[in-house]
Amino acid sequence: EAALSATARTRGRLTLSVPLRRGPEGTGIHLPGLGRLLLPEDGPVPGAGGTVTVEAADGRIALAGRVPGVDPLPGGMRWQALRHLAADGLRVALDDLDPGRDRYGEDRRAHPRLTEEQAGQWQDRFAEGWRLIREAYPVYAAGIAEGLTTLVPLTPRPGKDISATSGPAFGAIGLALPRTAEDLAMLLIHEFQHTKLWALYDMYDLFDPADTRLLPVPWRPDPRPPPAALQGAYAHLAVADVWRLRAVRTRTGPGRDATGARQARAAAATWRQGVLEVLDALLDTGSLTPYGLRLVRSLREAAAALEP
Repeated sequence: EAALSATARTRGRLTLSVPLRRGPEGTGIHLPGLGRLLLPEDGPVPGAGGTVTVEAADGRIALAGRVPGVDPLPGGMRWQALRHLAADGLRVALDDLDPGRDRYGEDRRAHPRLTEEQAGQWQDRFAEGWRLIREAYPVYAAGIAEGLTTLVPLTPRPGKDISATSGPAFGAIGLALPRTAEDLAMLLIHEFQHTKLWALYDMYDLFDPADTRLLPVPWRPDPRPPPAALQGAYAHLAVADVWRLRAVRTRTGPGRDATGARQARAAAATWRQGVLEVLDALLDTGSLTPYGLRLVRSLREAAAALEP
């Protein structure tokens, strides 16, 4: 499937036999970065292990053969194209198709295929959130513009923001559509910090792997191993900074809101203090490598420099 998609994008030629996938929305084939072809729901469905021959040629994908057990290929097959979100020069995939996207844990389940109305809501909220990041939090905009490739819709839970990243999936963020553009901007900034640190973990050894102790962190009820504690500190340093910037904007911008500014400032101070405590705990472990020590010290300087 990946080879066919890559061939189509480079306008090459390739013919392969592709396994059919059974899923909650039907049986078909998935072509990463392009879309999904589903067999008709009311037609004959091939048995387990069925395949279909697919041809990529000159930038196009076509079925070049027959599905065993379904002869000839039925009409009424459905093509579901991979959707994209676009705003102010940033274009990212809205991936509600990939069969491997459900990797964020039991409490962060992938959302089924979005309706057109739901996809429209994502586009509107994304455009608003990205505009806010560029205007209010520009220090984070360049990295997101360069590295964010995919948003994976997650199933929402009432009254709770849901978001996640996965180390092997650089540039992808899973999240349930939040209520406001402010919430979306915060989630994108927070999760992209995780994405950057995942990449750094791939490049450098920051900790002694023999250190298996667990450290308390203020953003989770369960103590975390040092690498996970650093992940949280790195992301929540950005959260504290966003609250700080929001406090300034709320206090001085149009529609000034003194109460909102005080609340934002209090949130910034709370997260800043939590980050400092975790970074100090990491420094006290003695298990940081020279690279890790350099990073954690730099983060602590940045956290200390934030306005209280």
